[in-house]
Amino acid sequence: MQERKLREFGENKEESMIAQQKSTRLEDVHSQLQEALSMIPAHTRSHSKDPTIHFRIYLTNSNRSWYVVGGEEADGDLIFFGYELSAHYADSYPAKGESFTYSFLKKAAEIVGESIKVDQHFTARKLSAVAAEIE
Repeated sequence: MQERKLREFGENKEESMIAQQKSTRLEDVHSQLQEALSMIPAHTRSHSKDPTIHFRIYLTNSNRSWYVVGGEEADGDLIFFGYELSAHYADSYPAKGESFTYSFLKKAAEIVGESIKVDQHFTARKLSAVAAEIE
């Protein structure tokens, strides 16, 4: 009986540690996204047909990527304006810009069991250039 309680305690402790690590990673990503947004000039939600993409957010082990033109922090969430582009959507360029939130990305990642990442190697460039690379 005591052995079972110890095993359950160990399993619960491990589950708790995993949940805490996941929470810390999400806080880190949230901070990275806040920093990335702060570097984009204000009012960049351009009506240009070929806006500048400033950074890329993606889900690990997935082909889902969001390319950010601009955004802001509001009501405790990060709101982005940008494009979801992947090889799957390559034939639909020019893509329609859309707003999406950090909470949406977090939920999408949870559903498929992935992590949210900010592409540290992405360099700002025009939407047309990004779309051409994906095709």
